[in-house]
Amino acid sequence: MSKYYYHGVRNIYKMFDIIKSGGIKSKRLLGYKYGYGYNGYDYVSICNKINENECDYEINNDKVCNSSFLNYIYNKFCFIISDQVPAIKTYYLEEVSKFSSLNIIRSLLTDIEDRYSDMFDEFQVKDQILLKDIVGIGIPIDEKNIKKDIELNTQLKQLYEIALNFGWDIVDTAHLNFVEEYENCKVKTKEKVIKNRI
Repeated sequence: MSKYYYHGVRNIYKMFDIIKSGGIKSKRLLGYKYGYGYNGYDYVSICNKINENECDYEINNDKVCNSSFLNYIYNKFCFIISDQVPAIKTYYLEEVSKFSSLNIIRSLLTDIEDRYSDMFDEFQVKDQILLKDIVGIGIPIDEKNIKKDIELNTQLKQLYEIALNFGWDIVDTAHLNFVEEYENCKVKTKEKVIKNRI
């Protein structure tokens, strides 16, 4: 398993929203009227990349497990989260026969700590993850698009400055093994990691 947790976001604007709000918040804390998805109303979904011998992360392989890493982290914008957050490992629903449908529904509608997911590498955190628990950001670096898109270039520079001010690591998520490379670098140097300066 990876040392840190990862929380993917749809785009760079969502990253700014999260930073301005003071952290990654559950739907309830964001003012939603109802919950949806396996994290329901009161939990935030995060990913911990499982060792490759536990499940195959190869792309375009029919045997790939349903993975939050591939769906939400790899080649996407993300926050890197401290391993000190109180993360709950979800039960993977490929093994749904072990659980009753009623238990799964109860977990979605209430705050019981038995959590379920259709993604084998998902963890969940109750209520929110504060900015103090964020250790870095991931950015999918596509140099051609960055050079062509002036607005994106400007937004990336702003995000880069924010990350530097917080003392966050900055990594490129555009290749499949970025987690291993980043975390190995952290173990060796114990210093701030900045990859692919913008």
